[in-house]
Amino acid sequence: MSPRMLCLVTGLGTENDARLGRQDSRDASRDESPRAAVHFGLRVRRGAKHGLRLERDSYAQINKRSSLHWPRELCPELWDELTDSYEDVEHLIHTDAWGLEHQEQAMLNYDLNMEYFAFLDPLEFDQAVNQSVAELRGMREVTDLREWDRKSGLYVMVLDDFRQVYVGVAQGRDGVMGRIKRHWNSSTAFDRLLFGDVNSSRLSIDSFRALGTTRIFARKL
Repeated sequence: MSPRMLCLVTGLGTENDARLGRQDSRDASRDESPRAAVHFGLRVRRGAKHGLRLERDSYAQINKRSSLHWPRELCPELWDELTDSYEDVEHLIHTDAWGLEHQEQAMLNYDLNMEYFAFLDPLEFDQAVNQSVAELRGMREVTDLREWDRKSGLYVMVLDDFRQVYVGVAQGRDGVMGRIKRHWNSSTAFDRLLFGDVNSSRLSIDSFRALGTTRIFARKL
């Protein structure tokens, strides 16, 4: 089994209503991305730039504004090395050429990730998820996120269609519900779509959108 698949967790099937809720979520994620849906008890809507699930056409929209700005004094050599990729002396706006090249690299990385996901065996993934979650005492499947409003906990987001899992910890005012909603509503900045080289960078959990999440598990801290 792939080490990458095992480094994340998830699983568990419980009562009939939980199974039905899971199936509804999976079916919704495979349909054409709707404008709005009820997902794990929450009303979710597509945004101005992105739908309710990951879509290739809207994945890497060019945004020339830098989200990685730092003062030259922090690292003069790297600053000077990157000067040609910016339009301005403050390194706030990237050039058109940089935007097009970065988009091409991001889309290549997207396709490589999708090829990898397709390679993973769904049954093997499901078995690994179920076994991993069963070993975590107190972990239970979530069908209505409103039950986790402002409640701290360890949470597991399962993306069955991609054979991927994300594990996080929610503390403070947001709780598990608020933290997962932030994953669904956030988007990775264009200049942060690649972390490392194009062949090894992984898609961020924030890229998969709400309907990409087909199962959720959580336990109190």
